[in-house]
Amino acid sequence: MSKIFSKIRKWRASFVLLAILSSFLAIVFSTISKASIWFDEAFSAYIIRFSFADIWHYTSVDVHPPLYYFCLKIWSLFFGKSDLALRSMSAVFGVLTILAAYLLVKRLFNKKIALISSGLLAISPMLIRYSQEARMYTMVAFLGVVAVRAFYEGWMAKNDTKIIKRWRFIYVLAVCLGIWTQYLYGLIPVSLWIYRGFSVCRRRELERKKTWFQFLRIRKNQKNSIFYDFFSESWFKTHLIIAILYLPWIPFFIAQTAYVKEKFWIPAIDFSTIPNMISNFLFYLDVNKTNGWLSIVAVSIIVIAFFAIKRELKNKVFEKNIQLILSIAIIPVIVLYVASLPPLSSIFVDRYLLMAEIFISIALAVAIYYNYKNKKIFMSLLLGILVAISHSIGVFQIDLQRGVSKNDGEITEIRQAIEQIRNENKYATIAVGDFLYYSAAQYSTSDSKVWFYGEAPIYGSGDMIRSDFTPKIEKYVSFLKENKEFYVIEKYINNEDTAPSFDKYKLSNEEFYNNSIDGKPLYRIFKCVVK
Repeated sequence: MSKIFSKIRKWRASFVLLAILSSFLAIVFSTISKASIWFDEAFSAYIIRFSFADIWHYTSVDVHPPLYYFCLKIWSLFFGKSDLALRSMSAVFGVLTILAAYLLVKRLFNKKIALISSGLLAISPMLIRYSQEARMYTMVAFLGVVAVRAFYEGWMAKNDTKIIKRWRFIYVLAVCLGIWTQYLYGLIPVSLWIYRGFSVCRRRELERKKTWFQFLRIRKNQKNSIFYDFFSESWFKTHLIIAILYLPWIPFFIAQTAYVKEKFWIPAIDFSTIPNMISNFLFYLDVNKTNGWLSIVAVSIIVIAFFAIKRELKNKVFEKNIQLILSIAIIPVIVLYVASLPPLSSIFVDRYLLMAEIFISIALAVAIYYNYKNKKIFMSLLLGILVAISHSIGVFQIDLQRGVSKNDGEITEIRQAIEQIRNENKYATIAVGDFLYYSAAQYSTSDSKVWFYGEAPIYGSGDMIRSDFTPKIEKYVSFLKENKEFYVIEKYINNEDTAPSFDKYKLSNEEFYNNSIDGKPLYRIFKCVVK
């Protein structure tokens, strides 16, 4: 019996971790198919219909690299192209992110902090939200955590040569896969470069012993040079390899950068941008909706966590490791904010910083543990309860807002509208506009096809529409000969009529499809029949 209890104690952490991962999956899959796909997801669902070569081409004229779409296409070959199937890959990466974070934190601190951080991530509104979306954000978060672990083992920890080489290879692999998935993954290596620079300066303490001119000089035998230390042979070669492996995509990156600089959809930043990010991280609510006691909760969490971490900075090992965590949590936010300042085009979007928010959760877990360790049990419990309350509110908001994209207000309840049309007949449906078409095409069938009508934009999504693959109404004649009855669906925008005009047909049975949340019209549906 004693052996059984000893084994249970030995595997206790594994059981707890398994329970945490299972709870996370239960939360994610409970509402993963509740809402229909929105435009960005619809883009993902549509582009994987093409060949790998075409995916490369269409992403080259869009705003993201192709790796995620390659992976999603392969995933769809095994699991299908339903909303659930496409979104489930993100859910898998969400689980892998929590698991990778557990292993990282266990290595940096201890098993208890690792379990606390896993528990916080399992109820993190942002991680749950983007584990339910057919986009690349959880994949990027997972690769980010792996890269940080590989950096630690390859350049910070005292390992033997074979282990160091293995982890440096993993670092190259993780960073390469990350930047081929999303451009802003590059904020991870940027943060590590900055962290490494500060750590080198601090370790050598050259700023106190020499002038800047003295320690910045590079000489063959001057191994105390900060440049000699920072640009070590392994560090330079590693990133040179990464740069070489990324060269094939550089021309497309430059072209896309020029497009973003000229015109992009992201709103300009202001003083509320970062508070808004924090509010979404805690409550999945914009900052203007967190007045009153929610603001007190947010401030309390920040203050308690700050002082708990500050007390432990006397410990050099702790200081080094928490600085690594805070670097990934803070530096990407600052860099992205600065890069979005006028006259540059804003690229600051909360979901692009999911990887930073993972490390914010880890920092909160560290604060909870060390409050408890230092006999500040009340503060530890208070911090844990406040974070749990805030995240519970966030999870509730996710469920409440599943009909509308949190990021730009894009309506996502297109599935219900298309099914409503299909239930009435099996005739064709015309979707007006590219945003609406991609979403509607996800629910198209062979006997109830969705056609595109409108002006195709010049960027990547429009390039796909201009392909022969897309059913589109360029000339009415052939379409009208084949279709004696069909439907037209368009977004409802201030009572404006954007539907095409058909001389030989009459528009009848005008109907509005309303939002289930606020009851406002989402779509206008026309039934077109022969006069």
